[in-house]
Amino acid sequence: MKAKKKREVVKRQQALREYRKKFGTTERKEKQTTERPTKKKGKKGHWYDKVLEKRKVEQDKKQEELKERKRQVKREKKKRKRTHAKLSKRTTRGQPVMKHAIEHMLKKIRKIKRDEENQ
Repeated sequence: MKAKKKREVVKRQQALREYRKKFGTTERKEKQTTERPTKKKGKKGHWYDKVLEKRKVEQDKKQEELKERKRQVKREKKKRKRTHAKLSKRTTRGQPVMKHAIEHMLKKIRKIKRDEENQ
């Protein structure tokens, strides 16, 4: 337990040093030896609020990217399902419906051609 607390204290001190370097504050408050400072529960330091805000922004950005990725995967899955349904249709004699197969091949060719033009 003591080692864990020590690491936390060291991390806080490092973060404070980085904040002071970044914003140019070199002033340090003098410790009062006569009075013991009281701990304020729930209050974070000014520098730590900025760290928390930065983390929150990064976390929100990651969540937004994840939501967008899920939407994209859902769209692709729906598209594949439609394509599979068309390609798996059969005539009364059991032959594949050529209309859908030819459309699928034509879409592939157009996509390849478009990709080549963009490069």
